[in-house]
Amino acid sequence: MLHCKSCWTAIYRDDAEIVARKGFIKSEVKVKRVTYSVLLLLLGWFIALWVWSNVVHQTTFADIPASMISSVSGPGEWAVFQHNLQHTGTVEGVAFSFPQDVEWRFDTERPIETVPVVVGEKLFVSTGDRGILALDANNGDALWNYYVEGPVSSTPAVADDRVFVGLRNSEFIAIDASNGKLIWTFDTDNIITASPVVDRGVVYIGSGDKNLYALDAITGQERWRSHLYGWISASPTIVEEVVIVPSTDRKLFFLDRSSGKLRQAYAGIATSSPVASPIWGDDVIFADGSGVLRSIDWRLEEYPFEKSIFKWKANAYLWKIRKDAPIQKGYNWGYRIPRVENLPRGRFIGAPAVSDGIVFVGDTNGKLHTFRVEDGIAGWSYESKSAIEASVIVVGDVVLFGCRDGKLYGLSKESGELVWQFDIGEPIATGPIFANDMLYVTSKSGSIYALN
Repeated sequence: MLHCKSCWTAIYRDDAEIVARKGFIKSEVKVKRVTYSVLLLLLGWFIALWVWSNVVHQTTFADIPASMISSVSGPGEWAVFQHNLQHTGTVEGVAFSFPQDVEWRFDTERPIETVPVVVGEKLFVSTGDRGILALDANNGDALWNYYVEGPVSSTPAVADDRVFVGLRNSEFIAIDASNGKLIWTFDTDNIITASPVVDRGVVYIGSGDKNLYALDAITGQERWRSHLYGWISASPTIVEEVVIVPSTDRKLFFLDRSSGKLRQAYAGIATSSPVASPIWGDDVIFADGSGVLRSIDWRLEEYPFEKSIFKWKANAYLWKIRKDAPIQKGYNWGYRIPRVENLPRGRFIGAPAVSDGIVFVGDTNGKLHTFRVEDGIAGWSYESKSAIEASVIVVGDVVLFGCRDGKLYGLSKESGELVWQFDIGEPIATGPIFANDMLYVTSKSGSIYALN
C-alpha cells in the first residue's frame, strides 16, 4: 500500500498494475544477473589466459647457472654459427687476404649440411656420415671423431673446451673438445636440426618437439623450456636479456633469457624459417623462405590482450570497416623480392650479415642485396650467375658468399664491386667462415676446404 506524501491518505492501485510492476522488476534483476555473470566469465578467461601465457608455457628449475661460459669467438676464431651470439656474421678489424690456393681438403662420403667452427687450432664440423669431427685447423689432420648414426644437421657451438651439438635422434650432447668424449646428454622429444648458442653459462637449443630449451652448459640440467607451437630449426639469437627465435608456427618469438617468459610474438612470417636472424642496434633482421626481409624492434614487449586487439583491427580492415591496415607492434620496414620473368620468386635461405648498419643477404635467384638497417632503403646489389643458398659473411671490407655453381665471391663492402673470386669446382653447401687467416667452406659432396 502506498500513501500520499502530503496527507498520508492510503492510495490503492489496480492489481494488474502491481503484478506488471513486479514482473518488470524481476526481469530487470535477471538481466543484471546475466550481465554480471558474463563479465565475471570474461574476467576469468582473461586471467586464465594471462596465467597460461606467463606461467604454464615455461618451467624453471634453477636460479643460478654453474658457470658463466659463452660461445664467444676470440681473435682468429669462429666459435658459433655466424660468428657471435648476435649472428651478425661479421669479423671487424681484419684485412681479408684474398686466398688463391687450397691449403688442405678433407673428404667425407656424404653431404655436409652445417658450417664448421674453429676455436684455437681445432676445427669442429658436423658431417653427414661420421657424426662430429675434430680436425687440425692448419693442416686438416683428423684429431677425433664422435660417431653417431645418420647425418648431423646442427652446427656446433664451442665454449670452455666443450662442443655442443644437436642430433637427429632427439639428443643434445656436450663433448670434450680435447678428446671427443661425451660429457653429458639431454633428450628432447624430436629431432634437432637447429644450431645452439651458449651465453653466460646457459646453452639454448630448439627442437622439432616445438620447445626451446635452456640447459646448464656444465651439467646439462634443464633450466626452463618454452613451448613455441612449431618446429624450431633456427639458431637462437641472444641480445642483452632477450632470446629471439622463429618457429614453423609462423611467429618470431622474443623470450626473457633467464626465465623463458614470452615478451612478444611477431606473427605472419613464412613457415620456412631462416637459419638465424642477426641483430643491429634495436633491430632484428628477419629473412624468411617466402622472400621477405623484415626489420623488427626487439626491445618492445607485448602487453596483455594487445594481440587480440590487433586481430580485431585486422578483421575490421578485411571487412572494410576500417580504412587502414593495422601495423604489428615492432615492425620497422619490410622488403619482398619482386618476381622476375621466367624465374620463380626468389627466396632467402641463408642468414644475412650486418656490418656498419648495412644488411647483406643473398637470394636463390643469385642476387646479393644490401639495405640500410635504419630505414630499409636499398643500396647496391650484385648479380651472380647461380643461386645463393647459404649465409653471407663480412670480413673487414669484403662481403663473402658462395653459390651453387661452386664459386666463392668477394665484393667490396662499400661499392659492391667484385674484388675476388675462387672456384672450388663443386657446389657449395654452406656459407664460408674466416678464422686463423684462412677461409673454410664445405661442399655438397661432403668435402671441407681450407683456402690460404
